[in-house]
Amino acid sequence: MKKLLTVSLLTLSLFACAPLKNYPQLSLETKNIADTMANYFNLDTENFKGSVFQAKALDIIAVPFPLENSEVTHYIIDLIIAPITEMPFEIKSISVRPVNQDVYDYFTLIDMTSGYGNLDDWNFVASRLTDFKFPLENNRFTAYQYNATFNNRGISMLEKHSMSLQLVEEGLKEFEIVIKYNNSTDIIKVSNISLTRIQSLEDVDPNRTDILELINTGSTSSFLAPFR
Repeated sequence: MKKLLTVSLLTLSLFACAPLKNYPQLSLETKNIADTMANYFNLDTENFKGSVFQAKALDIIAVPFPLENSEVTHYIIDLIIAPITEMPFEIKSISVRPVNQDVYDYFTLIDMTSGYGNLDDWNFVASRLTDFKFPLENNRFTAYQYNATFNNRGISMLEKHSMSLQLVEEGLKEFEIVIKYNNSTDIIKVSNISLTRIQSLEDVDPNRTDILELINTGSTSSFLAPFR
């Protein structure tokens, strides 16, 4: 009975791994490669791979609000996510979570008073995706830019739960991208991402209207869009 069970599990394991091996890897040489995928491959930064998807992290930008005597610091995480092979898939959701367990527990705490939200709120924009089925016509696939804004949940919350700003920021530099697709889940581990702190308006790229809006009004935004 044990032998039969072992063989069955081995067969199931091989079956689960087989689909990716049956599909060619996407590259700049792929016929009819989409512009978003070409942009992904031409992006000169470290590539992190899961089993089905891959990702590149542009940066993490720390934006205190207000800039002086800040009550809270926001963190804009900018990611590019792409499929590895030509395997057909449908993405159901994308989320980001810190690897550090203490930071993860802190981010998932329920708090009804600060108004700064928690991990579920920050990942909401990509939590229930529809019509993300690939390939498209001409066997084309798309690379997506996922921009999510986290925060340290404010000074009073940090103090209440004995959390330090340093621990939160170090925790944000190592995270997992969790992608639910078809009936499966892929996890991409991302590490050693640089964090840039905004200290004055002079530090802000004039084209980054999202950062300027955050500095001026405290309003945050997140988006998921083709990488162009």
